[in-house]
Amino acid sequence: RKVAIILLAAALMLALVSCGVAAVINVDSIQTWFSHYWKQITEQEMDTAQTAVKSSDFEYELLPDGTAEITNSDVYLETANIPSTIDGYTVTSIGEMAFWMCINLTEVTIPDTVTNIGEDAFGMCEKLETVIVPESVTSIGASAFKCTPWIENRPNGCVYINNVLYDYKGESSPGTEVIVRNGTVAISDLAFADCKNIVSVIISDSVTTVGKGAFSNCT
Repeated sequence: RKVAIILLAAALMLALVSCGVAAVINVDSIQTWFSHYWKQITEQEMDTAQTAVKSSDFEYELLPDGTAEITNSDVYLETANIPSTIDGYTVTSIGEMAFWMCINLTEVTIPDTVTNIGEDAFGMCEKLETVIVPESVTSIGASAFKCTPWIENRPNGCVYINNVLYDYKGESSPGTEVIVRNGTVAISDLAFADCKNIVSVIISDSVTTVGKGAFSNCT
C-alpha cells in the first residue's frame, strides 16, 4: 500500500510538471489528492469529516442550504451530463477536484441550477474540449479547468467564462494595461497571480466579487 501511494505521488508530480504548474504543495493538498484517487482505485475512503452519497456516476454532499454539491465522479467517464437534481436535491455546486484528472472526459454539460464551480474541479482533464457552462455560474475556483484543451486552446490574455474573468493566460508584455469587460460579475481566485508585467487593471462597475489572491505577486 505504501508503494502504491509513493508511485501515485510520483505520477501526480510528473503531471503537474508536464503542465507547467509550479506551486508549493502542502501536506493537506497531498492528502486530498490521495483520498480522491485511492478511493477510485480501491473504493475505500480515507477518514474524512464529511460523508458523501453515491448516485449513478456521481457522489454528492448536502450543503447547509439543503442543496447538493457534486464531490466526486467516475474517473472513467467520457461524457458528463451533470443533473439539475440528484435524489431530489437541487445541484448548485461542483466541488473541489470533483472531476480532477478524469483523463477520458471529453465533454461536460452543467445545468443552470449550478452557481459555483470549485477549485481544480476539472483540472488535468487532458481530453476535455467541450464544456457547456450556464450563465447561472458566477463563481469559478482557481485552476478549475487547468490543463484542459478547452482553456489551453484559447488565445492569451483574459480568459472569460461567460461573465466570470477566470484567468489571465500567457505572459503579458511589459507595461500591459487590462480593462475588464463590461458585464463581468466576478474575478476568480488567482486570476492575475504572478502577472508581473501588468501595471494597471480597470475593473468595471458590474464586478461584485474579486477572488482571493486575484492580484497576488503582481509586482
